[in-house]
Amino acid sequence: GDGFYEHDRTRTEGEVCRELSIDQFPSPAELWSRYMKAKGWTDEVESVATQPYYDDGRGRSPRYYQLIAINRTVDAIARGADRLLLVMATGTGKTAAFGLPLLQTIGKHQGNRTPKTTRALILAPTRELAIQIEQVFKQMSTGFKINCCYGGHATRIEKNNLSSPPAVLVGTPGRIAYHARNKNFDAASVQTL
Repeated sequence: GDGFYEHDRTRTEGEVCRELSIDQFPSPAELWSRYMKAKGWTDEVESVATQPYYDDGRGRSPRYYQLIAINRTVDAIARGADRLLLVMATGTGKTAAFGLPLLQTIGKHQGNRTPKTTRALILAPTRELAIQIEQVFKQMSTGFKINCCYGGHATRIEKNNLSSPPAVLVGTPGRIAYHARNKNFDAASVQTL
């Protein structure tokens, strides 16, 4: 061909679409400048967002969808976003990502002793996920008691387990509501949901 048709998605007004001859094609520096302007990046944000950030210890590069997730996260952090929602694949450490700070908070308030009341409640939409969360917490070997309550499991056993309150209670909403209604655990003592 003898040219390009440009659709500039960084523009919100003016000429968004235009035809370019080969010699009019923007340089990489010009394209990067447009990108930074469209993102609202300062030089400081650019330095954070463009630094090398990935090393799995085996010299492998992330897959394209991992790069997208990483880049969007780094971009949001560099812009000072207050809240992030990350959706990650199985086995990427999501439970540990919220579990370790949670356990650290419980330990800080208890002097690393097991609390006498339930301090954290984790609601999971399915019993499979509730069980998985419980297993991950137990693998962390923190010394804190953790219990899991879900439909299809004997309430008698759960009630017995809750008689000595766990530091962390994991469960499905319906089963947790059942135990709260029957005062099988002290919902008022929960500091983190």
